[in-house]
Amino acid sequence: RPQLSITIRDGNFTDFDGLEPTITWENSQQLPNEVDFRYGIDLSARTTNLASLPRRIWGRASRRFAADRYSLSTRLDMDVQRMDRVDFQIDAADEDNDLKLTM
Repeated sequence: RPQLSITIRDGNFTDFDGLEPTITWENSQQLPNEVDFRYGIDLSARTTNLASLPRRIWGRASRRFAADRYSLSTRLDMDVQRMDRVDFQIDAADEDNDLKLTM
């Protein structure tokens, strides 16, 4: 389900110019080989320009191994307004030894 959040920008409480309403939508599905895939988008709820409507797009693929002892996931996060930068993250974990590696 979509969610609406409102952020107050620069501590401006005097009028509506300090508010940045954002609509967040996310979904998930099971892919072949037991890969969990989650994805979503953040949209600006305060614009009439369609080009500035999307703010952020992201996706995460995860898989667990060896009776859920080990997990591996990757996340891609992109700020649509600044297409020159993409964040990529890899997480690996060993639940039995409480070990986690993030790159």
